[in-house]
Amino acid sequence: MGSNKPHRLRRFVKAAVATLAAFAATATMGVSSAQAAVDNPTLASEPAWTGGVIAGFFGAGYDEWLGSYNAGNEKGYCYESGIPTASAAQYASPSMGWTQKEDSALSRRIGWLLAYPGQEDNSLDNAGVAYAIHILSGIDIGQQATRAKLAGLPDSTPVGLWHNVTVGGARTHEGNTTLGAVRQKAAQLWAQSESASKSGNLNVKEIQYTDAQRHLRTKEIWYKDGNGQFASTDVIVTLDNVSKFDAAANGMYGGTVSADGKTWTGKTQPSLGAAGLQLPFTATGDGGGKYNVSYKQVWYTYQYPQNAQGFQHMAKKGAGNQDPVKVESHAYNVQWSFQPQAVTVTDPKKLEPGDTPVDKVTSSVGDLISGTGADGTTHNTWNANTEVRAEGYYYTSEDEGILQPVKRNANETVDQYLARVNKLYGNPVATGSTVFTAAGQTNTVRAQANGVDYTVPSDLAGYYGTWVWVIRKNAQAQPDRITGDFVAEAGNKDEASLHHINMQVSSQTANATITDNGELADRITRG
Repeated sequence: MGSNKPHRLRRFVKAAVATLAAFAATATMGVSSAQAAVDNPTLASEPAWTGGVIAGFFGAGYDEWLGSYNAGNEKGYCYESGIPTASAAQYASPSMGWTQKEDSALSRRIGWLLAYPGQEDNSLDNAGVAYAIHILSGIDIGQQATRAKLAGLPDSTPVGLWHNVTVGGARTHEGNTTLGAVRQKAAQLWAQSESASKSGNLNVKEIQYTDAQRHLRTKEIWYKDGNGQFASTDVIVTLDNVSKFDAAANGMYGGTVSADGKTWTGKTQPSLGAAGLQLPFTATGDGGGKYNVSYKQVWYTYQYPQNAQGFQHMAKKGAGNQDPVKVESHAYNVQWSFQPQAVTVTDPKKLEPGDTPVDKVTSSVGDLISGTGADGTTHNTWNANTEVRAEGYYYTSEDEGILQPVKRNANETVDQYLARVNKLYGNPVATGSTVFTAAGQTNTVRAQANGVDYTVPSDLAGYYGTWVWVIRKNAQAQPDRITGDFVAEAGNKDEASLHHINMQVSSQTANATITDNGELADRITRG
Protein backbone atom coordinates (compact mmCIF):
# COMPACT_ATOMS: atom_id res chain seq x y z
CA MET A 1 0.00 0.00 0.00
CA GLY A 2 1.63 3.21 -1.11
CA SER A 3 1.07 6.47 -2.96
CA ASN A 4 0.49 5.94 -6.64
CA LYS A 5 -1.53 7.16 -9.61
CA PRO A 6 -2.05 4.00 -11.69
CA HIS A 7 -4.54 5.62 -14.08
CA ARG A 8 -2.51 8.87 -14.31
CA LEU A 9 1.01 7.46 -14.13
CA ARG A 10 3.07 10.31 -15.52
CA ARG A 11 4.39 11.47 -12.14
CA PHE A 12 5.00 7.90 -10.97
CA VAL A 13 6.73 6.77 -14.16
CA LYS A 14 9.49 9.32 -13.68
CA ALA A 15 10.10 8.13 -10.15
CA ALA A 16 9.96 4.48 -11.18
CA VAL A 17 12.45 4.91 -14.01
CA ALA A 18 14.83 6.74 -11.70
CA THR A 19 14.50 4.05 -9.07
CA LEU A 20 15.09 1.27 -11.60
CA ALA A 21 18.14 3.03 -12.95
CA ALA A 22 19.58 3.62 -9.49
CA PHE A 23 18.93 0.04 -8.46
CA ALA A 24 20.50 -1.34 -11.62
CA ALA A 25 23.59 0.74 -11.00
CA THR A 26 24.08 -0.66 -7.50
CA ALA A 27 22.76 -4.20 -7.82
CA THR A 28 24.64 -5.30 -10.92
CA MET A 29 28.14 -4.35 -9.76
CA GLY A 30 30.39 -7.40 -9.59
CA VAL A 31 27.81 -9.91 -10.81
CA SER A 32 27.36 -11.81 -14.04
CA SER A 33 25.19 -10.45 -16.82
CA ALA A 34 22.66 -13.29 -16.26
CA GLN A 35 22.30 -12.36 -12.60
CA ALA A 36 22.09 -8.71 -13.48
CA ALA A 37 19.12 -9.43 -15.73
CA VAL A 38 17.33 -11.14 -12.83
CA ASP A 39 18.19 -8.36 -10.40
CA ASN A 40 16.87 -5.73 -12.75
CA PRO A 41 13.38 -6.88 -13.84
CA THR A 42 11.76 -4.95 -16.67
CA LEU A 43 8.19 -4.05 -15.84
CA ALA A 44 7.33 -2.34 -19.11
CA SER A 45 6.32 -5.62 -20.79
CA GLU A 46 5.10 -7.57 -17.75
CA PRO A 47 1.69 -7.57 -16.08
CA ALA A 48 2.27 -5.38 -13.07
CA TRP A 49 -0.50 -4.09 -10.87
CA THR A 50 -3.96 -5.59 -10.54
CA GLY A 51 -6.34 -4.22 -7.96
CA GLY A 52 -8.09 -1.04 -6.90
CA VAL A 53 -7.17 2.62 -6.49
CA ILE A 54 -8.54 5.33 -4.17
CA ALA A 55 -7.99 8.61 -5.99
CA GLY A 56 -6.37 11.50 -4.09
CA PHE A 57 -5.81 9.48 -0.91
CA PHE A 58 -2.53 11.22 -0.14
CA GLY A 59 -3.55 14.52 -1.70
CA ALA A 60 -3.86 15.89 -5.21
CA GLY A 61 -2.19 13.57 -7.72
CA TYR A 62 -1.28 10.87 -5.16
CA ASP A 63 -3.51 7.85 -4.91
CA GLU A 64 -3.80 4.83 -2.64
CA TRP A 65 -3.16 1.49 -4.35
CA LEU A 66 -4.75 -1.72 -3.08
CA GLY A 67 -3.65 -4.69 -5.12
CA SER A 68 -0.86 -6.97 -6.26
CA TYR A 69 2.42 -6.34 -8.02
CA ASN A 70 3.94 -8.61 -10.64
CA ALA A 71 7.49 -8.85 -11.86
CA GLY A 72 7.99 -11.68 -14.31
CA ASN A 73 6.23 -14.68 -12.80
CA GLU A 74 6.44 -13.25 -9.28
CA LYS A 75 3.40 -11.80 -7.60
CA GLY A 76 3.42 -10.04 -4.28
CA TYR A 77 1.61 -7.68 -1.95
CA CYS A 78 3.21 -4.97 0.11
CA TYR A 79 2.94 -5.04 3.89
CA GLU A 80 4.59 -1.65 4.49
CA SER A 81 1.99 1.15 4.40
CA GLY A 82 2.93 4.64 3.36
CA ILE A 83 6.02 3.79 1.28
CA PRO A 84 5.94 5.09 -2.32
CA THR A 85 4.81 2.39 -4.69
CA ALA A 86 7.84 2.98 -6.90
CA SER A 87 9.84 1.19 -4.23
CA ALA A 88 7.89 -2.00 -5.01
CA ALA A 89 9.33 -2.20 -8.49
CA GLN A 90 12.40 -4.19 -7.44
CA TYR A 91 10.80 -6.63 -5.04
CA ALA A 92 11.59 -9.64 -7.27
CA SER A 93 15.33 -9.18 -6.87
CA PRO A 94 16.89 -12.36 -5.37
CA SER A 95 19.60 -10.24 -3.74
CA MET A 96 17.04 -9.15 -1.12
CA GLY A 97 17.48 -12.48 0.60
CA TRP A 98 13.98 -13.87 0.27
CA THR A 99 13.13 -16.21 3.11
CA GLN A 100 10.26 -18.60 3.69
CA LYS A 101 8.24 -17.47 6.68
CA GLU A 102 8.24 -20.01 9.49
CA ASP A 103 5.14 -22.17 9.71
CA SER A 104 2.39 -20.79 11.91
CA ALA A 105 -1.35 -20.34 11.74
CA LEU A 106 -0.87 -16.70 10.68
CA SER A 107 1.77 -17.39 8.04
CA ARG A 108 -0.41 -20.14 6.57
CA ARG A 109 -3.31 -17.73 6.30
CA ILE A 110 -1.19 -15.11 4.58
CA GLY A 111 0.30 -17.82 2.35
CA TRP A 112 -3.16 -19.01 1.38
CA LEU A 113 -4.23 -15.47 0.46
CA LEU A 114 -1.22 -15.12 -1.81
CA ALA A 115 -1.83 -18.52 -3.40
CA TYR A 116 -5.61 -18.03 -3.62
CA PRO A 117 -6.36 -18.86 -7.26
CA GLY A 118 -9.42 -16.64 -7.65
CA GLN A 119 -7.43 -13.43 -7.59
CA GLU A 120 -5.19 -14.15 -10.58
CA ASP A 121 -7.06 -11.83 -12.96
CA ASN A 122 -9.72 -10.43 -10.70
CA SER A 123 -9.16 -6.87 -9.60
CA LEU A 124 -11.67 -6.93 -6.74
CA ASP A 125 -10.15 -10.11 -5.30
CA ASN A 126 -6.67 -8.59 -5.55
CA ALA A 127 -7.87 -5.48 -3.78
CA GLY A 128 -9.52 -7.62 -1.09
CA VAL A 129 -6.31 -9.59 -0.49
CA ALA A 130 -4.31 -6.36 -0.19
CA TYR A 131 -6.79 -4.88 2.30
CA ALA A 132 -6.76 -8.08 4.36
CA ILE A 133 -2.96 -8.06 4.55
CA HIS A 134 -2.76 -4.39 5.48
CA ILE A 135 -5.68 -4.09 7.89
CA LEU A 136 -6.81 -7.54 9.03
CA SER A 137 -3.66 -9.65 9.27
CA GLY A 138 -1.61 -7.51 11.61
CA ILE A 139 1.67 -8.01 9.70
CA ASP A 140 1.86 -4.49 8.23
CA ILE A 141 5.08 -2.79 9.42
CA GLY A 142 4.44 0.54 7.71
CA GLN A 143 2.92 3.81 8.88
CA GLN A 144 0.17 3.44 11.43
CA ALA A 145 -1.31 6.75 10.31
CA THR A 146 -1.78 5.47 6.77
CA ARG A 147 -3.52 2.31 8.00
CA ALA A 148 -5.71 4.32 10.35
CA LYS A 149 -6.74 6.67 7.57
CA LEU A 150 -7.61 3.77 5.28
CA ALA A 151 -9.58 2.01 8.01
CA GLY A 152 -11.47 5.23 8.79
CA LEU A 153 -12.74 5.94 5.29
CA PRO A 154 -16.48 5.37 4.78
CA ASP A 155 -17.67 2.31 2.87
CA SER A 156 -19.04 4.58 0.17
CA THR A 157 -15.52 5.71 -0.84
CA PRO A 158 -15.12 5.14 -4.63
CA VAL A 159 -12.52 2.59 -5.74
CA GLY A 160 -11.43 2.21 -9.35
CA LEU A 161 -10.64 -1.34 -10.51
CA TRP A 162 -7.69 -1.91 -12.84
CA HIS A 163 -5.63 -4.81 -14.11
CA ASN A 164 -2.50 -5.31 -16.17
CA VAL A 165 -1.25 -1.84 -15.31
CA THR A 166 2.35 -1.58 -16.50
CA VAL A 167 5.00 1.08 -16.30
CA GLY A 168 4.69 3.07 -19.51
CA GLY A 169 2.36 0.43 -20.95
CA ALA A 170 -1.31 -0.32 -21.42
CA ARG A 171 -3.74 -0.87 -18.61
CA THR A 172 -7.38 -1.95 -18.42
CA HIS A 173 -10.00 -0.18 -16.39
CA GLU A 174 -12.56 -2.77 -15.28
CA GLY A 175 -14.93 -0.27 -13.72
CA ASN A 176 -15.62 1.16 -10.28
CA THR A 177 -16.71 -0.23 -6.93
CA THR A 178 -16.70 1.00 -3.34
CA LEU A 179 -14.36 0.55 -0.42
CA GLY A 180 -17.22 -1.27 1.31
CA ALA A 181 -17.17 -3.93 -1.40
CA VAL A 182 -13.40 -4.29 -1.04
CA ARG A 183 -13.76 -4.66 2.73
CA GLN A 184 -16.47 -7.26 2.29
CA LYS A 185 -14.25 -9.26 -0.07
CA ALA A 186 -11.31 -8.92 2.34
CA ALA A 187 -13.40 -10.19 5.26
CA GLN A 188 -14.65 -13.12 3.18
CA LEU A 189 -11.17 -14.16 2.08
CA TRP A 190 -9.69 -13.66 5.52
CA ALA A 191 -12.34 -15.88 7.09
CA GLN A 192 -11.83 -18.47 4.37
CA SER A 193 -8.10 -18.48 4.96
CA GLU A 194 -8.62 -19.66 8.53
CA SER A 195 -10.33 -22.91 7.61
CA ALA A 196 -8.22 -23.41 4.50
CA SER A 197 -4.98 -23.29 6.47
CA LYS A 198 -5.98 -25.87 9.08
CA SER A 199 -5.33 -29.59 8.88
CA GLY A 200 -8.40 -31.58 7.99
CA ASN A 201 -9.59 -35.16 8.18
CA LEU A 202 -10.34 -37.65 5.42
CA ASN A 203 -12.95 -40.32 6.10
CA VAL A 204 -13.50 -43.63 4.35
CA LYS A 205 -16.10 -45.98 5.78
CA GLU A 206 -14.74 -49.43 6.54
CA ILE A 207 -17.17 -52.02 5.22
CA GLN A 208 -16.54 -55.70 4.74
CA TYR A 209 -18.46 -56.77 1.65
CA THR A 210 -19.89 -60.28 1.55
CA ASP A 211 -19.11 -63.00 -0.95
CA ALA A 212 -20.58 -63.06 -4.44
CA GLN A 213 -20.39 -59.31 -4.96
CA ARG A 214 -19.53 -58.11 -8.42
CA HIS A 215 -20.96 -54.60 -8.49
CA LEU A 216 -20.01 -52.36 -5.59
CA ARG A 217 -19.66 -48.72 -4.63
CA THR A 218 -17.13 -46.83 -2.59
CA LYS A 219 -18.52 -45.80 0.77
CA GLU A 220 -18.61 -42.50 2.64
CA ILE A 221 -15.51 -40.80 1.27
CA TRP A 222 -15.61 -37.27 2.66
CA TYR A 223 -13.28 -34.61 3.96
CA LYS A 224 -13.71 -32.19 6.85
CA ASP A 225 -11.55 -29.13 7.26
CA GLY A 226 -9.87 -28.02 10.45
CA ASN A 227 -13.13 -26.47 11.63
CA GLY A 228 -14.91 -29.81 11.34
CA GLN A 229 -16.96 -28.72 8.32
CA PHE A 230 -17.47 -30.82 5.19
CA ALA A 231 -15.13 -29.35 2.61
CA SER A 232 -13.86 -29.95 -0.91
CA THR A 233 -10.35 -31.20 -1.39
CA ASP A 234 -8.48 -33.03 -4.13
CA VAL A 235 -8.77 -36.77 -3.73
CA ILE A 236 -7.58 -39.86 -5.60
CA VAL A 237 -9.32 -43.23 -5.26
CA THR A 238 -7.30 -46.19 -6.53
CA LEU A 239 -8.60 -49.74 -6.94
CA ASP A 240 -6.37 -52.79 -6.76
CA ASN A 241 -6.06 -55.44 -9.44
CA VAL A 242 -9.38 -57.22 -8.83
CA SER A 243 -11.71 -54.36 -9.75
CA LYS A 244 -12.27 -51.56 -12.25
CA PHE A 245 -14.38 -48.45 -12.09
CA ASP A 246 -17.56 -48.56 -14.14
CA ALA A 247 -17.86 -46.26 -17.12
CA ALA A 248 -20.51 -44.37 -15.17
CA ALA A 249 -17.86 -43.26 -12.66
CA ASN A 250 -16.13 -41.17 -15.31
CA GLY A 251 -17.56 -37.69 -14.92
CA MET A 252 -19.28 -38.39 -11.60
CA TYR A 253 -18.84 -35.44 -9.22
CA GLY A 254 -16.71 -33.81 -11.94
CA GLY A 255 -13.99 -36.46 -11.61
CA THR A 256 -12.23 -38.56 -14.22
CA VAL A 257 -11.35 -42.24 -14.48
CA SER A 258 -7.95 -43.29 -15.78
CA ALA A 259 -7.62 -45.20 -19.05
CA ASP A 260 -7.03 -48.48 -17.22
CA GLY A 261 -10.13 -47.96 -15.07
CA LYS A 262 -8.16 -48.23 -11.83
CA THR A 263 -8.04 -44.61 -10.63
CA TRP A 264 -10.64 -41.91 -10.08
CA THR A 265 -9.37 -38.36 -9.60
CA GLY A 266 -11.61 -35.58 -8.40
CA LYS A 267 -12.77 -33.71 -5.31
CA THR A 268 -14.76 -34.53 -2.22
CA GLN A 269 -18.25 -33.05 -2.31
CA PRO A 270 -19.44 -31.09 0.77
CA SER A 271 -23.01 -31.21 -0.51
CA LEU A 272 -23.05 -35.00 -0.11
CA GLY A 273 -22.43 -34.76 3.63
CA ALA A 274 -21.67 -38.00 5.42
CA ALA A 275 -22.83 -40.07 2.42
CA GLY A 276 -19.67 -39.00 0.64
CA LEU A 277 -18.42 -40.17 -2.71
CA GLN A 278 -20.14 -43.33 -3.93
CA LEU A 279 -18.31 -44.42 -7.03
CA PRO A 280 -19.48 -47.60 -8.83
CA PHE A 281 -16.94 -50.28 -9.62
CA THR A 282 -17.07 -53.90 -10.74
CA ALA A 283 -15.00 -56.92 -9.82
CA THR A 284 -12.66 -58.27 -12.48
CA GLY A 285 -11.17 -61.07 -10.40
CA ASP A 286 -11.61 -63.11 -7.27
CA GLY A 287 -10.50 -62.77 -3.68
CA GLY A 288 -9.87 -59.96 -1.25
CA GLY A 289 -9.38 -56.43 -2.49
CA LYS A 290 -9.03 -52.87 -1.33
CA TYR A 291 -9.14 -49.35 -2.58
CA ASN A 292 -6.83 -46.60 -1.43
CA VAL A 293 -8.07 -43.07 -0.94
CA SER A 294 -5.38 -40.43 -0.86
CA TYR A 295 -5.42 -36.69 -0.64
CA LYS A 296 -2.80 -33.99 -0.52
CA GLN A 297 -3.23 -31.38 2.12
CA VAL A 298 -1.20 -28.51 0.71
CA TRP A 299 -0.67 -25.31 2.61
CA TYR A 300 1.48 -22.25 1.99
CA THR A 301 3.39 -19.79 4.05
CA TYR A 302 4.87 -16.74 2.36
CA GLN A 303 8.27 -15.28 1.55
CA TYR A 304 9.60 -11.99 2.83
CA PRO A 305 12.85 -10.07 2.20
CA GLN A 306 15.50 -10.23 4.92
CA ASN A 307 17.24 -7.29 3.27
CA ALA A 308 14.73 -4.94 1.60
CA GLN A 309 17.63 -2.70 0.49
CA GLY A 310 15.49 0.40 1.00
CA PHE A 311 12.62 -0.87 -1.12
CA GLN A 312 9.12 -1.57 -0.03
CA HIS A 313 8.67 -4.73 2.04
CA MET A 314 6.70 -7.24 0.00
CA ALA A 315 5.16 -10.61 0.78
CA LYS A 316 5.09 -13.07 -2.08
CA LYS A 317 3.81 -16.58 -2.47
CA GLY A 318 6.01 -19.20 -0.93
CA ALA A 319 6.60 -22.72 -2.08
CA GLY A 320 3.83 -25.17 -1.33
CA ASN A 321 4.29 -27.17 1.83
CA GLN A 322 2.80 -30.60 1.50
CA ASP A 323 1.74 -32.64 4.45
CA PRO A 324 2.45 -36.36 4.11
CA VAL A 325 0.00 -37.96 1.73
CA LYS A 326 -2.85 -39.40 3.73
CA VAL A 327 -3.95 -42.87 2.63
CA GLU A 328 -6.94 -44.79 3.93
CA SER A 329 -6.97 -48.44 2.95
CA HIS A 330 -10.47 -49.82 2.55
CA ALA A 331 -10.74 -53.63 2.42
CA TYR A 332 -13.46 -55.67 0.76
CA ASN A 333 -14.06 -59.21 -0.38
CA VAL A 334 -15.00 -59.74 -3.97
CA GLN A 335 -15.70 -62.62 -6.27
CA TRP A 336 -16.27 -62.20 -9.91
CA SER A 337 -19.43 -64.20 -9.39
CA PHE A 338 -22.24 -64.55 -11.87
CA GLN A 339 -25.50 -66.44 -12.16
CA PRO A 340 -25.32 -68.97 -14.99
CA GLN A 341 -28.62 -70.23 -16.30
CA ALA A 342 -29.98 -72.15 -19.27
CA VAL A 343 -32.71 -71.73 -21.82
CA THR A 344 -33.84 -75.03 -23.33
CA VAL A 345 -35.95 -76.16 -26.25
CA THR A 346 -37.02 -79.76 -26.95
CA ASP A 347 -36.53 -80.71 -30.58
CA PRO A 348 -38.30 -82.71 -31.95
CA LYS A 349 -41.45 -82.35 -29.93
CA LYS A 350 -43.14 -85.46 -31.34
CA LEU A 351 -41.36 -88.68 -30.54
CA GLU A 352 -42.00 -92.06 -32.06
CA PRO A 353 -41.29 -95.28 -30.17
CA GLY A 354 -37.56 -95.90 -30.38
CA ASP A 355 -36.69 -92.19 -30.66
CA THR A 356 -34.34 -90.47 -28.21
CA PRO A 357 -35.47 -87.20 -26.58
CA VAL A 358 -33.14 -84.36 -27.58
CA ASP A 359 -32.84 -80.94 -25.94
CA LYS A 360 -31.05 -77.85 -27.21
CA VAL A 361 -29.62 -76.05 -24.16
CA THR A 362 -28.35 -72.47 -24.44
CA SER A 363 -26.26 -70.86 -21.70
CA SER A 364 -26.95 -67.36 -20.43
CA VAL A 365 -26.31 -65.15 -17.43
CA GLY A 366 -28.99 -63.92 -15.08
CA ASP A 367 -29.01 -61.82 -11.95
CA LEU A 368 -30.18 -63.35 -8.71
CA ILE A 369 -28.19 -61.09 -6.38
CA SER A 370 -30.03 -57.82 -6.13
CA GLY A 371 -31.73 -57.09 -9.42
CA THR A 372 -29.18 -54.66 -10.78
CA GLY A 373 -25.66 -53.69 -9.87
CA ALA A 374 -24.36 -50.39 -8.64
CA ASP A 375 -23.80 -49.27 -12.22
CA GLY A 376 -27.45 -49.88 -13.10
CA THR A 377 -26.80 -53.03 -15.13
CA THR A 378 -27.48 -56.68 -14.43
CA HIS A 379 -24.68 -59.07 -13.55
CA ASN A 380 -24.64 -60.22 -17.14
CA THR A 381 -21.02 -61.08 -17.77
CA TRP A 382 -19.68 -64.61 -17.72
CA ASN A 383 -16.50 -64.93 -15.73
CA ALA A 384 -13.95 -65.91 -18.36
CA ASN A 385 -12.53 -69.44 -18.22
CA THR A 386 -15.23 -70.64 -15.82
CA GLU A 387 -16.75 -74.02 -16.62
CA VAL A 388 -20.37 -74.57 -15.63
CA ARG A 389 -22.03 -77.97 -15.72
CA ALA A 390 -25.79 -78.16 -16.28
CA GLU A 391 -27.76 -81.35 -15.57
CA GLY A 392 -31.08 -82.36 -17.14
CA TYR A 393 -33.81 -84.72 -15.98
CA TYR A 394 -36.43 -86.15 -18.34
CA TYR A 395 -39.85 -87.01 -16.90
CA THR A 396 -42.82 -88.75 -18.54
CA SER A 397 -46.47 -89.09 -17.62
CA GLU A 398 -49.71 -90.10 -19.33
CA ASP A 399 -51.32 -87.23 -17.42
CA GLU A 400 -51.15 -84.06 -19.46
CA GLY A 401 -50.91 -82.18 -16.16
CA ILE A 402 -47.16 -82.68 -16.60
CA LEU A 403 -47.38 -79.84 -19.09
CA GLN A 404 -48.34 -77.42 -16.34
CA PRO A 405 -45.51 -75.36 -14.78
CA VAL A 406 -44.17 -76.47 -11.42
CA LYS A 407 -42.81 -73.33 -9.80
CA ARG A 408 -39.77 -73.43 -7.57
CA ASN A 409 -40.44 -72.20 -4.06
CA ALA A 410 -38.44 -69.42 -2.44
CA ASN A 411 -35.17 -70.69 -0.92
CA GLU A 412 -35.88 -74.19 -2.24
CA THR A 413 -32.70 -76.09 -3.10
CA VAL A 414 -32.26 -77.99 -6.33
CA ASP A 415 -32.62 -81.35 -4.60
CA GLN A 416 -35.73 -80.23 -2.71
CA TYR A 417 -37.32 -79.10 -5.95
CA LEU A 418 -36.49 -82.35 -7.76
CA ALA A 419 -37.88 -84.37 -4.86
CA ARG A 420 -41.16 -82.50 -5.21
CA VAL A 421 -41.28 -83.15 -8.97
CA ASN A 422 -40.52 -86.85 -8.35
CA LYS A 423 -43.58 -87.08 -6.13
CA LEU A 424 -45.71 -85.71 -8.94
CA TYR A 425 -44.38 -87.72 -11.87
CA GLY A 426 -42.14 -90.41 -10.47
CA ASN A 427 -38.40 -90.63 -10.97
CA PRO A 428 -36.95 -89.32 -14.23
CA VAL A 429 -36.68 -91.94 -16.97
CA ALA A 430 -33.51 -90.35 -18.38
CA THR A 431 -30.93 -87.70 -17.69
CA GLY A 432 -28.48 -85.51 -19.59
CA SER A 433 -25.62 -83.12 -18.91
CA THR A 434 -23.51 -80.54 -20.67
CA VAL A 435 -20.71 -78.07 -19.91
CA PHE A 436 -20.56 -74.40 -20.86
CA THR A 437 -17.59 -72.03 -20.84
CA ALA A 438 -19.36 -68.85 -21.93
CA ALA A 439 -22.77 -67.30 -22.34
CA GLY A 440 -24.60 -67.84 -25.60
CA GLN A 441 -23.36 -71.37 -26.24
CA THR A 442 -25.97 -73.84 -27.52
CA ASN A 443 -25.31 -77.53 -26.86
CA THR A 444 -27.43 -80.44 -28.13
CA VAL A 445 -28.03 -83.02 -25.40
CA ARG A 446 -29.43 -86.54 -25.92
CA ALA A 447 -31.26 -88.21 -23.06
CA GLN A 448 -29.25 -91.00 -21.45
CA ALA A 449 -30.19 -94.03 -19.37
CA ASN A 450 -27.66 -96.50 -18.02
CA GLY A 451 -24.89 -94.86 -20.02
CA VAL A 452 -26.56 -95.15 -23.44
CA ASP A 453 -29.15 -93.22 -25.39
CA TYR A 454 -32.61 -93.55 -23.93
CA THR A 455 -35.27 -94.58 -26.43
CA VAL A 456 -39.01 -94.15 -26.03
CA PRO A 457 -40.53 -97.58 -25.35
CA SER A 458 -43.69 -98.60 -27.11
CA ASP A 459 -45.57 -98.95 -23.82
CA LEU A 460 -45.12 -95.22 -23.21
CA ALA A 461 -46.73 -94.29 -26.49
CA GLY A 462 -49.23 -91.51 -25.91
CA TYR A 463 -47.34 -90.20 -22.89
CA TYR A 464 -46.13 -86.67 -22.42
CA GLY A 465 -42.54 -85.72 -21.58
CA THR A 466 -40.80 -82.71 -20.02
CA TRP A 467 -37.24 -81.72 -19.14
CA VAL A 468 -35.99 -80.08 -15.95
CA TRP A 469 -32.52 -78.49 -16.10
CA VAL A 470 -30.51 -77.46 -13.05
CA ILE A 471 -27.17 -75.86 -12.21
CA ARG A 472 -25.84 -76.72 -8.77
CA LYS A 473 -23.54 -74.07 -7.34
CA ASN A 474 -21.66 -76.44 -5.08
CA ALA A 475 -21.20 -79.06 -7.79
CA GLN A 476 -19.08 -76.72 -9.90
CA ALA A 477 -15.30 -76.79 -10.04
CA GLN A 478 -15.21 -73.12 -8.97
CA PRO A 479 -18.32 -72.61 -6.83
CA ASP A 480 -17.09 -69.26 -5.50
CA ARG A 481 -17.66 -67.81 -8.95
CA ILE A 482 -21.30 -68.91 -9.04
CA THR A 483 -23.96 -66.81 -7.37
CA GLY A 484 -26.40 -69.62 -6.60
CA ASP A 485 -28.35 -72.64 -7.83
CA PHE A 486 -30.46 -72.43 -10.97
CA VAL A 487 -33.55 -74.41 -12.02
CA ALA A 488 -35.27 -74.44 -15.42
CA GLU A 489 -38.63 -75.53 -14.08
CA ALA A 490 -40.80 -78.44 -15.12
CA GLY A 491 -43.80 -77.79 -17.33
CA ASN A 492 -42.20 -75.19 -19.57
CA LYS A 493 -44.01 -75.42 -22.91
CA ASP A 494 -40.71 -75.31 -24.78
CA GLU A 495 -39.68 -78.42 -22.85
CA ALA A 496 -42.78 -80.49 -23.61
CA SER A 497 -42.83 -83.50 -25.91
CA LEU A 498 -45.46 -86.00 -27.00
CA HIS A 499 -44.76 -89.70 -27.42
CA HIS A 500 -46.63 -90.46 -30.62
CA ILE A 501 -48.63 -93.71 -31.09
CA ASN A 502 -49.65 -95.38 -34.38
CA MET A 503 -53.17 -96.72 -33.73
CA GLN A 504 -54.84 -99.66 -35.67
CA VAL A 505 -58.62 -99.67 -35.43
CA SER A 506 -61.09 -102.45 -36.45
CA SER A 507 -64.89 -102.52 -36.10
CA GLN A 508 -67.60 -105.20 -36.19
CA THR A 509 -71.40 -104.81 -36.16
CA ALA A 510 -72.69 -106.06 -32.88
CA ASN A 511 -76.21 -106.89 -34.13
CA ALA A 512 -76.74 -108.03 -37.67
CA THR A 513 -80.58 -107.75 -37.58
CA ILE A 514 -82.34 -104.52 -36.77
CA THR A 515 -86.04 -104.24 -36.07
CA ASP A 516 -88.19 -101.18 -36.55
CA ASN A 517 -87.07 -98.45 -34.18
CA GLY A 518 -84.13 -100.65 -33.12
CA GLU A 519 -80.48 -99.46 -32.51
CA LEU A 520 -77.46 -100.25 -34.60
CA ALA A 521 -74.41 -101.17 -32.50
CA ASP A 522 -70.77 -101.38 -33.62
CA ARG A 523 -67.79 -102.82 -31.72
CA ILE A 524 -64.51 -100.83 -32.22
CA THR A 525 -61.18 -102.37 -31.29
CA ARG A 526 -57.89 -100.38 -30.94
CA GLY A 527 -54.82 -102.49 -31.52
